[in-house]
Amino acid sequence: MSEPPHEFGAESRWNPSVNASASGGRGTFVTMCGRKVYEVDFEQKQSVVANPANTMVGCSTCGKVCPTHAISLPDLTRQSSGSLRVVVTSN
Repeated sequence: MSEPPHEFGAESRWNPSVNASASGGRGTFVTMCGRKVYEVDFEQKQSVVANPANTMVGCSTCGKVCPTHAISLPDLTRQSSGSLRVVVTSN
């Protein structure tokens, strides 16, 4: 798959992560993600980022619907020049 049109270059890729110790593998945010970024790993009993290239910069629906707050999302900020900058923070 080529770079999706919503990407702003490799440096601004929107890469969510799943905290395995917090994820209960319920799949709540997996089913809510229309871009199919996540899957449930039934052997490990946790949700995982399966298709990171499908992410959409700025989307945070998964983080809002996850009942255990297992999703970490980059902090998206706008610089005064109007260009996008992604700052990854850990929880």
